[in-house]
Amino acid sequence: MPSRSALDTAHAGRNEKPIEAPESRASRQRDWFWLVLLVLPPFLIFPRLGQPLLWQDEAETALLGRSVLEHGYPLATGERIISDQPGRADLNASGVWIWSPWLQHYAVALAFALFGVSAWAARLPFALAGWASLLVSYATLIELSRNRRLCRYALVLLLGSVPFLLHVRQCRYYAPLALASMLQLLGYLRLTREGRGGATLFCCGGIGVYYTFFPQLVASTAAMCIHALLYHRRRRFLVRLGILCGAIAAATLPFFIYTRSWSRNYQEVGYGFESVPRYLSTLRAYLLQIHVYAWPALILVPVLWTGRPGVWLLPTRFILTACALVWVVAVVGPPGTLSFVVMAAATAAALVWLGRDLIRHPERFARFGLPVQELALAVLVSGVSVLFFAGVSNFPFFRYLIGLLPLFALATASSVLALAPRPWIAVALTGCLLACDLLHLGVFSAAHWAVGGPNLGPFPVTQSDGSGFLAGDVYSESTLRLREPLPRITSWIREYAYELTHDYAGPVSAAVSHLRANARPGDTLVTSYEHFSLMFHTDLRVYSYIEALDLAREPDWVFVHGMHTRLPRDLIAALKDPARYERVSLAGFDFLFENVPEPTWHRFRSPSSGPPLTLFHKRR
Repeated sequence: MPSRSALDTAHAGRNEKPIEAPESRASRQRDWFWLVLLVLPPFLIFPRLGQPLLWQDEAETALLGRSVLEHGYPLATGERIISDQPGRADLNASGVWIWSPWLQHYAVALAFALFGVSAWAARLPFALAGWASLLVSYATLIELSRNRRLCRYALVLLLGSVPFLLHVRQCRYYAPLALASMLQLLGYLRLTREGRGGATLFCCGGIGVYYTFFPQLVASTAAMCIHALLYHRRRRFLVRLGILCGAIAAATLPFFIYTRSWSRNYQEVGYGFESVPRYLSTLRAYLLQIHVYAWPALILVPVLWTGRPGVWLLPTRFILTACALVWVVAVVGPPGTLSFVVMAAATAAALVWLGRDLIRHPERFARFGLPVQELALAVLVSGVSVLFFAGVSNFPFFRYLIGLLPLFALATASSVLALAPRPWIAVALTGCLLACDLLHLGVFSAAHWAVGGPNLGPFPVTQSDGSGFLAGDVYSESTLRLREPLPRITSWIREYAYELTHDYAGPVSAAVSHLRANARPGDTLVTSYEHFSLMFHTDLRVYSYIEALDLAREPDWVFVHGMHTRLPRDLIAALKDPARYERVSLAGFDFLFENVPEPTWHRFRSPSSGPPLTLFHKRR
């Protein structure tokens, strides 16, 4: 079992200060960085919370929150049916919502009760949770790393993470997930050190994780149990941890059974675990998104070669560098059996080598500023989560990783500080990380040219070779931005500042403006997508493309938006008849979403090109 003395010896050998001991309560109160976390985040999170209009998933949460306010629980049937799954799989026989945990719905209901029903009020509790998650993340990372300087740097990177800021401003479970995940991790760390409040934090955080996004609870708890078996094999501690895990299960298992949470199959598209090819495709999308949006993992390659020979042995350098180069080529090349197998082999080789060195040579990791046991915990929590999410995801959404972003920020901070022998180098790297995505995407742009050149073309969603690679490919293509010309350098901070200071006019905004001015009370509307948004922002009777099949008569309005081909064929034929429907041209351009926070799809500015926005009105 790795010892702390080996780590301290490695630090002393490099004339470095040993890792800081946990701060006392008095010293923590003197930490000026807490003031930064109290003052700065509101300027980054709270401006213009009412802009843009709620998109599909946000509106779903807001509609169910309004139902909680009216009925006391998320009833999804009545005058408006809140459902978007075939066969209404998101409701039970009593019409109660069972597709997602209810914590977010009750948070919205409380906000509506206090401030009235609006997009601003719907997002407010989640923005507050995002602010709180920064404070808890700082406390957790201090407990984890025992290195205040490293934690400050990690929080600076997290504050500058535009994907993180986009998600915590959403009327959705993302911010509470980040908050609860860090609470559970903080509780586990205090349990291992017999600190105060460890059991309470572990249980409350775990229950909170379940009622926001339960796969994260499974992955995090499994990782912590593995860590306990590796580093804390004291019978008393293991028994106590088992009892606490049982308490979390007792508070969550009844709801898991009531909502049939094991049966989540969005639009019946399947899961990553259904086949090895699909799993590898989804895993590639996740690994690529982590590198581009959360942790530029390839920064570890120069770290290997700038270390002292006694710290990183030459074979290790060559093997891990070769794995990194092979991995890059695999993820930017055309998807197929060969590229996915090579990517999986390179990833597995790097992980095995990392795990071996963590156990046999802990002194090699001293330059990253983390005690080896705590470094192993961070690797286990993030690694188990990513591997698990790739299997249970219907699509490789970045939103599922929000609870891990503080750990990825810590990994980035550790990598930069290990690479920078002088403060000015760390400042320059930090400026580059925050100001643009050159370090994240630059290596992939270069590799894309080397592998296939500018005419590689978009990746298909389903491979023609019949190997079964599915939805992950379109996310990889969008993450790499292959359709954009080189150089593909974007300043996320500049674009985010523009979004916070300018109005956004998306497709739903244009439709809602016209409908509010021209629709009659009681009119019906069918849309191909984002029916929840139109349902929340108008008083019309809104139906999805699925419900359009059951309408007794043709709807008064049809909004062709996003996924056009979803509309029933009979309705499409009616729209082409000018005697039955009048075509209304709206100002602006169509886009798949009003504005999704996924960094692969998010728009910081109103769409300036694309298909024209079209609304059809039935002639009376």
